[in-house]
Amino acid sequence: MVPPRRRRADDAPPVVDRALDGTPLYAPRGELPSEVDGSAVQCHLCGRWYRDLASAHMRWVHQLTAGEYRELVGLRPRHPLQAPARSAAQAELMRHRIATEPRLRKAMAEGVTLARRGELQALAERALRERPAALERQWQLAASGSRLGTARADAFRARREQRACALGYVSLEDFYRRRYHDRHARVDELAAELACAYSAVRGDLERFGLGPDRGRSGRGGSG
Repeated sequence: MVPPRRRRADDAPPVVDRALDGTPLYAPRGELPSEVDGSAVQCHLCGRWYRDLASAHMRWVHQLTAGEYRELVGLRPRHPLQAPARSAAQAELMRHRIATEPRLRKAMAEGVTLARRGELQALAERALRERPAALERQWQLAASGSRLGTARADAFRARREQRACALGYVSLEDFYRRRYHDRHARVDELAAELACAYSAVRGDLERFGLGPDRGRSGRGGSG
């Protein structure tokens, strides 16, 4: 356990450690110093003392989430980022509520029963599915899907490029120019030679400005 430290408000905090990426730290990596009376903890990134690091301070001053901060300064994923006295006060408040609020005790007992039956996780997953995604999350998912689709397309294109070179051509474009443009091979023949989808060949031909020419697509003029 990290021993409490007495805060010295008049002294500029020295850099005492560094994160793995070189970020200077004003508290030892892997520790979260607290005041002697437990009323505050020290921020690794600025050296100042706060009752709670995970609220506005971390978000607005350092532009980090609590999880990102913990990872950066070497704390375990669930390490509390608030003063011990604040944690103790919250725990005492919860104990008081449990003792005085029958509805809360009942709800907690029902939660324990569901957890023992293995039903709590299923209920949480169902609630998550039924809850509409926030607009920001929808944008994040769309951007992620777009990046994934682009990465897959690039990987398949690189595979066709390698196949064309293995067949003795300088590049994929050289393969298409000589096989499709000069020798009038059909699109389906090119797809077979490259071991790829018919639509991929059509896309390549359009990208290289070579067609496709429906007259020799091999699919009744539709490909």
